[in-house]
Amino acid sequence: SGFAEKGEDHEALHCYRLMQSEGFFPDVVTFICILKVCGPMGAIEEGLQIHGEIINRGNLLDKDVVLGNALVDMYARCGMLVEACKVLKSLHVRNVVSWSALIAGYAQQGQGHEALECWEQMQREGFLPNAITFTSILKACGSVSAKEEGKWIHNQTIISDLATDMEIGSALVDMYAHCGSLIDAHGVFDKLSNRDCVLCSTIISACVHHGHCSTALKVFMKMEEDQIKPDKVTLLCVLKACSSIRNVVQGRRIHDLIVKSMYELDVYIINTLVDMYSKCGSL
Repeated sequence: SGFAEKGEDHEALHCYRLMQSEGFFPDVVTFICILKVCGPMGAIEEGLQIHGEIINRGNLLDKDVVLGNALVDMYARCGMLVEACKVLKSLHVRNVVSWSALIAGYAQQGQGHEALECWEQMQREGFLPNAITFTSILKACGSVSAKEEGKWIHNQTIISDLATDMEIGSALVDMYAHCGSLIDAHGVFDKLSNRDCVLCSTIISACVHHGHCSTALKVFMKMEEDQIKPDKVTLLCVLKACSSIRNVVQGRRIHDLIVKSMYELDVYIINTLVDMYSKCGSL
């Protein structure tokens, strides 16, 4: 559990194997901890083995919903969504966490329609979505350009008093951006007070993608005013904006920021800088 909480997954798995080699049988808590480790690692062989042990121990899934949720989450994170769905349907007791794990798995794999089907089934069963559910389903809506469903879900986040949550806000901006609705994306963005680099990068990238490069640069300047430090993704996006509108003055200023930020040796940054200066005619 200690290794798992610290993200030291390989060490946790090693401890689990040592425990078994010394003849100790894992209990429900052990199974939950090790399943949480297998998911992020993509350790599907170990996950399958643990699933088998759970069934052999009298199918503990019938008695513990948290264990069932951990198993659904493990399969979903490993991309085995058919298995994740089978486990969820086999659970005698399931809750919003069970459904959220499966929806998140479909969203991560770009299977937006399947995620939306799960969302509808979850609601038919009377479960209210939580912040994780909203974040995942908004990602799914963006992946399939389901703007109308996304708008309805946006309204649900407002009713649930979660629309100002940073992760949900970022997911809303990203969803609207993927659906090509920059006005709605900006509407959400402007209402969020605690903006961070990821959120700013999302709206900047959307503006560049849809050809609103001057707006992208304005957002970047506001980001600087708010003293939000840009990361590599932000810098790449604003350089592309400069290239598109041939703004070499801003391009040189961003080049200075890149040097100060110690990104000048990154190959992607170098390529984008060369491209920007070339398109601006500054050979």
